[in-house]
Amino acid sequence: MRRTKFTRIRNETLETILIRRSENSARVFWCADCGGDTVWLNVAETSFVCGSSVREIFRRVEAGSVHFQETADRQLLICERSLARKNPA
Repeated sequence: MRRTKFTRIRNETLETILIRRSENSARVFWCADCGGDTVWLNVAETSFVCGSSVREIFRRVEAGSVHFQETADRQLLICERSLARKNPA
């Protein structure tokens, strides 16, 4: 009887993404859905943080899987906390 030896390789990575902004450009304000203050990211920042396309971000907004706000100048902002809770990617 022949024995086969298996080697299991496990590779885990931890990545931290830091987005730097000047103090007056930081967007931290109340999210009614989360019930607390949170950082709000624009679509490009959200796409980078999630590692997904801008199109996928818009799909998630339309599906209601993330919290979002639209500013007076029609810029879409996404709640960072809601991204951390449910990231299907």
